[in-house]
Amino acid sequence: MTKREVGTCGLAGVDADGTLLDVHEEEVTARQAILANCRQAYLVPDAGKFSRPAHVRGGHVTDVAAVVCDSPPPDALRRQLQQAGTRIVVPAEPA
Repeated sequence: MTKREVGTCGLAGVDADGTLLDVHEEEVTARQAILANCRQAYLVPDAGKFSRPAHVRGGHVTDVAAVVCDSPPPDALRRQLQQAGTRIVVPAEPA
C-alpha cells in the first residue's frame, strides 16, 4: 500500500504529559492507522482538548509533524513540541 501524503486526526484530549487521549479504543486504533499510512500527519485539536480528560491512552503529541489549533497549547506542551521539532500552527484571526 502506498502511503498517502497527508493525514489529519483529532482526539478527545491531550494529557499534560503529551499523551493523546480518547474515549474509545477504536479511535486510538484509527489514529494509529492514519499515522502509519501517511508521510506527514497533522493533529487538529481545539484549545479545549488540552485540558480534557479521557481514559484511553494512545500516542503522543510529538508523533505528528504539526499541531494545528485555534490557540497556542499550554506552555509545557509547547516546550515538548518545540523540543521534538513538531510545528505549532495557530491560524490568525480573520481581519
